[in-house]
Amino acid sequence: MVVTLVATLVTTVGGPWPALGADGVRGLAAAEVRKLVERYVDERLAGSDDRWRVGAIRVSGDPQVPTGPLTMSVSHGRGVELVGPTVLHLVVKGPGGYQRRLRVTTVIDRDTRVLVARRDLERGAVLDKEDVGTDYRPLRSLPNDATATPDAVIAKQLIRPVSAGAVLRASLLTTVPVVSRGAQVSLVARRGALRITTPGIVRKDGGAGEMVSVVNPASGQVVNGRVVDGKTVEVMF
Repeated sequence: MVVTLVATLVTTVGGPWPALGADGVRGLAAAEVRKLVERYVDERLAGSDDRWRVGAIRVSGDPQVPTGPLTMSVSHGRGVELVGPTVLHLVVKGPGGYQRRLRVTTVIDRDTRVLVARRDLERGAVLDKEDVGTDYRPLRSLPNDATATPDAVIAKQLIRPVSAGAVLRASLLTTVPVVSRGAQVSLVARRGALRITTPGIVRKDGGAGEMVSVVNPASGQVVNGRVVDGKTVEVMF
């Protein structure tokens, strides 16, 4: 799928035109293409609060276009992310069925907001909101498990120390166990308004919201349930 934004040059692009040729053509100025590319990127990234900047613009091919009213459209291919070295496609249309396809290359610097440590934190620390801040970091160099969602890190435990300003990553964190292997819990089964409670023995450590196996000591049956708190595991049936 190709995403396209169309802008009319005579109404959206300002600045001086390059000199006209004797045959009624003119050169396509980099400033014209830059303005259109920046508008295109702004449209595509409108749903994020990322900070971005378009670098030098290079147009491949013969950027000679006819004089008079023109329209230009920019697109990028499926799977192409607007960050780093980027190839865009430029189509110029004019009177009399004129159409030219050009290749535009640029580098898009893009910073995105992520969660970072507000201070030096030791291994084993359980994070709360006072430990966590936000900062902008270059998207190209961010690890895949960086996050901007506080719920992904609050109440989680560090498996190794981090320095102030370090990006908080899922791989640095583990869920704090609230039930331990061998602990006795109330195994609660629900279906609609029906609620059945029976004792159970937890077969592995688990944090709030995690799934654990629980054995019913009376029947020997093993079921999987979600940890609610240190005394309750819930099963839906």
